[in-house]
Amino acid sequence: MKGTALAICLLLFSTICFSQNKRTAELKLNYAFSSTGKTNKVVFTFVPPVSIEYAQKVIKVEYKPQPDTVFHENGSQFAQFTIDSISKKPVIAIDVTLEISQFDLRTARSEQAILPADTSLEQYLHSEQFIESDSALVKSTADRLTAQTRLKTIKNIFNFTKKELKYTGFNWDEHGALFALRTKGGDCSEFSALFVALCRANNIPARRVFGFTTEYDFTPRHAWAEAYTHEYGWVRFDPTAGQAVNYDKLQNIYIQLSDTRNNPKMNNGAYYAYRYWGDPIKVKETIDISKSLPHY
Repeated sequence: MKGTALAICLLLFSTICFSQNKRTAELKLNYAFSSTGKTNKVVFTFVPPVSIEYAQKVIKVEYKPQPDTVFHENGSQFAQFTIDSISKKPVIAIDVTLEISQFDLRTARSEQAILPADTSLEQYLHSEQFIESDSALVKSTADRLTAQTRLKTIKNIFNFTKKELKYTGFNWDEHGALFALRTKGGDCSEFSALFVALCRANNIPARRVFGFTTEYDFTPRHAWAEAYTHEYGWVRFDPTAGQAVNYDKLQNIYIQLSDTRNNPKMNNGAYYAYRYWGDPIKVKETIDISKSLPHY
C-alpha cells in the first residue's frame, strides 16, 4: 500500500513539475508613416503571429484600419495594407492577444510533444545569407562539436555558442554567423545565426525564429532558434547570453512571428516591409507588450 501511495505521489509530483507554463500576452503595435516629399502610394506588409501547437494560441487580432488582404504563403501569414495618401500621416494599429506557453526541450520530453515538419526539411540544411553553414571555418568548428546523438550535438553547439560569443548590445545591423565566429561577439541575431549555421553544418535541420519577448530592456525584438530533433520534431533553443535558464529550459517570454529569415515577401526582412511610389517615406514603430502572471 505504501509503495502504491509513493508511486502516485511521484506521478503527481512529476505532473506538477512538468505541466506547461502558460500566460496571456497582449501585443500592441503602431506604425506611423510620413513622407520626405511627395509619395503617391505605400504598400505595407506585416507578419502577424499565428497559433502554433504547444507554443502559442492567438486569441484575438484587431487591425485599424483593416488590411486589404490577409494571406498565407510558405508557412507564414501576411497582412497587407495599401496607403494612398501620406499627407495625412496615417497610422496602422495592430493589437494581438495571445496565450503563450513555455515550450522547450524539457517540456517536449515531459509532454511527449511533437512539432512535426510543416514543410520539407531540406531547405533548413542549406547555407544562406547570414547563415553561412558552408564556410570552411563554420564546418571545421561544427566537426569539433559532433557527438554520438543529434541531441548531444545540439547541446554541444548550444554550449559553444553561449560560451564563445560575447553579447555586445543590440545592433540594428545584421552580420551573420561567420562574422560572429570570427569576432566572438554580437547580439541575438548573431547568436541565433551561429547556432543555426553550426547545426546545419552538422546536417541537423535548424532555423532562426523572429518575434518579441515579454521581458526586455532596450527592445522587445528578439531572434532565437529551432532545431529539428528525431524525438520531438521542432524544438526551441535560445543561445543568446542571459536568455535561456538552461540548455533545455526556457522562460515563457516568447511571441513568435516568423521562422523565415530571407523572405522575399518581406524584402528579406523579418518583421515588416514596405514599398513606396514617389519620394522616400519614414516609418515610426511603437511596440507595447503586457502579460499576465504565469498560470498552469
